[in-house]
Amino acid sequence: CMPRSLDLPVALLAVLKAGAAYVPLDPSLPESRLHFMLDDAGIDVVLTQAELWTAVDFGDRRILPVDAARTLLDGYSDGVPVVSVTADDPAYVIYTSGST
Repeated sequence: CMPRSLDLPVALLAVLKAGAAYVPLDPSLPESRLHFMLDDAGIDVVLTQAELWTAVDFGDRRILPVDAARTLLDGYSDGVPVVSVTADDPAYVIYTSGST
């Protein structure tokens, strides 16, 4: 859940490399729509920017503000993560105005 910026494609790549599914959440959407998408998709972790962390209610999900986390990530390996992903695992879920 972040505005268009350089952090966005970096976060998308990180999600995919971690073997997770990407669900784009537009921070300009009404909060009720964001809550529906978060709940419906079963989202556990939200990647966002520090300015949105307090501006949007993400409920009790884990929040990772990617712009503030850069210094926290310095100690981690920059190698390829070892994850098990199959063709049956979703890469992304897109919500539109009338369908999923």
